[in-house]
Amino acid sequence: MLRILSILICLLICQSIFSQDAFLEAKIEKWKGQHKYMIECLELLEEKDLDFRPTVDEMNTRDLLLHMGSNILWITQDYLQGTGYKPLFNRKDLTKSELIKHMNSLFEFSTQTLKEYAPHLLKTRVDFFAGEKNMMQMVELLDDHLTHHKGQLTVYMRLCDKKAPKFVGW
Repeated sequence: MLRILSILICLLICQSIFSQDAFLEAKIEKWKGQHKYMIECLELLEEKDLDFRPTVDEMNTRDLLLHMGSNILWITQDYLQGTGYKPLFNRKDLTKSELIKHMNSLFEFSTQTLKEYAPHLLKTRVDFFAGEKNMMQMVELLDDHLTHHKGQLTVYMRLCDKKAPKFVGW
């Protein structure tokens, strides 16, 4: 009986580890799609579109893109790496080519961090302004925040007479 119970416990632990590995693999695949789509959007924009602001209450396109990038860096550094958030620069006047380079480097950095992340740490709980969360939720937030603002970016693009790229899910 004890042997059967030991085997059962071992199987449950293995299943949990496999599920966490599968979660990270799926997130990395989806994150690569997010990266591809963001760069496609940026490439369609013109320099003048970066100053577009749909209303006085909203960020302009450039600030929106910088906000998206800052969030990627913040969650990756502060939560996934635990090193604390260190902004890369304090400029708000990046050109289109500088924004593309910046976003490429942020996506590569965050993707590498996800690839190196130990799956068993996904259950680790951290303090967050919205309450205590586990690291799996923080990875979801990384993706959800980008998705939210990516939708906003596609509206900005349409208002600038640009057709958004075809949807990329993965």
